[in-house]
Amino acid sequence: RSKIVFYGENSFEVASSFMSVGTIDPKNVTVLSKEVEMQAKGILSRMLKVNSSDIRDVIVWGKSESLHIDYSRAQVRNHLGSVYGGGPSFYRPVNELISEKEKLGKEMCALKARLHQSAPPPPPPP
Repeated sequence: RSKIVFYGENSFEVASSFMSVGTIDPKNVTVLSKEVEMQAKGILSRMLKVNSSDIRDVIVWGKSESLHIDYSRAQVRNHLGSVYGGGPSFYRPVNELISEKEKLGKEMCALKARLHQSAPPPPPPP
């Protein structure tokens, strides 16, 4: 059995259309959520005033209707805080540096709501 991996801006739509054809078992389809991860990194980077490339370990999992954005293990480098330096491999936990956790939670919920509104309908059952 082969697996099909979709990645890119329209990966959810393409995967849904392939599965709706009925010739591909949905268990064999994987969609990578890089776009959602980058949007979540963008929210974190704006709050921490760093580049989004300075943030790592943001995890996106689940289906489009029950998407979960996990930033509990996310780390940031080049943050201008009380501890700065250590070179390009020096990362600090994002949760220690975010002071406005309520605002962050609202922004992540808004991101999930936007994604849910733009998600394609699920494919019909075979």
